[in-house]
Amino acid sequence: MNKISIMNNKKILLIICLLIFPKLVSAVEIHQIYYDPVNSESGGEAVEFFNPHPFDVDIGGWIIATESSMQDAIIPANTTIKSNDYYLLADNRWDERKDDSNWRNADFMTPITLNNVDSGVALFNSSNQLIDAVGWGAVEGINNNLFSGTPTNDASQGFALLRINNTGDNSNDFIITEPDFYGNNIVQTEINITNSVQSNAYLLEGGSIIPNAGSNTTIHVRAGKSMSATFLDITKTLTKIDNSTYETRFFIPYYQAPGNYSIYFSDNTELQFEIKEIVSYKVIADKIKFNVIPGTSSISSNKIKILNKGNVNLLFNLETESMFNFQYKLEDDFLTFEDSFELGAGKQQELSLKVEIPENTDLGSYEDLIVLRAE
Repeated sequence: MNKISIMNNKKILLIICLLIFPKLVSAVEIHQIYYDPVNSESGGEAVEFFNPHPFDVDIGGWIIATESSMQDAIIPANTTIKSNDYYLLADNRWDERKDDSNWRNADFMTPITLNNVDSGVALFNSSNQLIDAVGWGAVEGINNNLFSGTPTNDASQGFALLRINNTGDNSNDFIITEPDFYGNNIVQTEINITNSVQSNAYLLEGGSIIPNAGSNTTIHVRAGKSMSATFLDITKTLTKIDNSTYETRFFIPYYQAPGNYSIYFSDNTELQFEIKEIVSYKVIADKIKFNVIPGTSSISSNKIKILNKGNVNLLFNLETESMFNFQYKLEDDFLTFEDSFELGAGKQQELSLKVEIPENTDLGSYEDLIVLRAE
């Protein structure tokens, strides 16, 4: 139902609220929590934040609350998380004590205390407004309401809580997984290869890789001797990493087409595996606003950006039940909502909207929904 209010002027304010799939996150979010490290509780804990907005966010003066203190850490002034980027806050001496030396260094190190069982962590802005909260374990054991919805399960030592959704319910939004602090665009995937008769290459024959939406995958190729390996027309030499192991790495772009692939070795062996299909996209847009005089049309000043974060082409459609006539523009010409458009794997597209208002339309404020679907 349209929401209408009468205005004493000669223009119509039409506000379009975009209903999109998947859901957009409305604030900086807690992305990953590592509270029970293997090597050292002092210096090994970390909390990672993510900014899903199409603009940078100033988080200077924001507060991290834990069961130890509602002001366990304060982020330094003039700290910014760039659009679609991460910020890693870790315990003092993280850079030297982190469980994996390949993990990236912290953006900010400060003493923090994260309990291992029945606990939580929350993020407040500089005005003390709650931004996000994540709890783990039993509700009755978590103080200060440091959770959202229902807490997720406790993670075992050496494992992290990783966000995969944003429904407002920790039990639905987080999974327990191996920590991933390697960087924003790398997901660790290991394929071990040996030159022995019981070769892992043969054991992995017919194996598969599930890409990570929007992020490249790293393949670690290992063998018992130095030789070269070729993948996607790139040849690398396996280099010695210890007395009996040689290794090289290949990167698989997240948009690499699904199908069967091979890594070829200089000893005339090969490893066959499958890259699975992944369908994922993201829509970046603020509320679209128009100021329109009856009997005219208006084009939105801000645009909708669509990112195909998967490895297959997607066909998009726009839908609305509005009483007004909407059109959208990709490049030069405006199209009706009956026209679909295709977006290639790994590609992005910006859309402009145009609305036409009949001359006899009552003055007022109207709200409508536009649904963007992909198949």
